[in-house]
Amino acid sequence: VKTSIPIQAARFRDEADIGANFVTTFFPQYDSNRQLVLQSFYDANSSFSLSVNTRANRVESSEKLDHSWSSYIKESRNLTKITHLPARMLRSHRGQEAIFKKWSSLPTTRHPPFDSASNQNWLIECHSTPGLPDPTGAATGGVGGLIVIVHGSFEELGAGGAQVTARRSFDRTFIIGPGGGLGGIRVISDILSLRA
Repeated sequence: VKTSIPIQAARFRDEADIGANFVTTFFPQYDSNRQLVLQSFYDANSSFSLSVNTRANRVESSEKLDHSWSSYIKESRNLTKITHLPARMLRSHRGQEAIFKKWSSLPTTRHPPFDSASNQNWLIECHSTPGLPDPTGAATGGVGGLIVIVHGSFEELGAGGAQVTARRSFDRTFIIGPGGGLGGIRVISDILSLRA
C-alpha cells in the first residue's frame, strides 16, 4: 500500500549488545520476579509511569477474556485525560520502593519468549542517546546511554499463573545508562503504554 510516509524496518543500533542483553533479561524477570528486576536495574532515581489507551481497536476473539482496565486505569498517566498537575505527578513513581508498590498492584504477566518461533511477537528498536545524568557526578556534560523501545503483547494470568485472563498490547520505552545495576547499567526512565 502506498503511503505518504515511507514505512521503514525497525532500527537496532546497539553497542556491545547492552540493549539486547537488557531486554532479554528484563522481560523474563519481570514475569517471574519483579523484585529481582528492580534490584537488578533500578535505583533511587529511576522513574516509572504507565498509560492506558482504552480507545485502541480490539481484535475480536472467541476467547472469554477480561477486557476491563480496572487493574490499570487508576494508575494511568494519560496526559490527555489527566490535566491537573498534582494528579499527573502522583502517577509518576520514582525509586525502587515506589515502583515495586505499583508493580505489585498490576496483574501477573507472561510475555512471549525470545526465540525464532516468537520473533513476530516483538518489535524492538534501540538508539544511542547522549547527555544522560552521570550517577557518579564525574561527567558534567552527562554520559551516553540507550533508548530502547519495545512493542509487543503479553498475557495476564489468573491466580496460580495457569489461566490466561486477558491479552494486552504494549509499548514500553526505556532510557538506560551507566550505573550500578546488572551489567553496569541502570534504568533511568521506564514508560509503559497499554492497549487492548
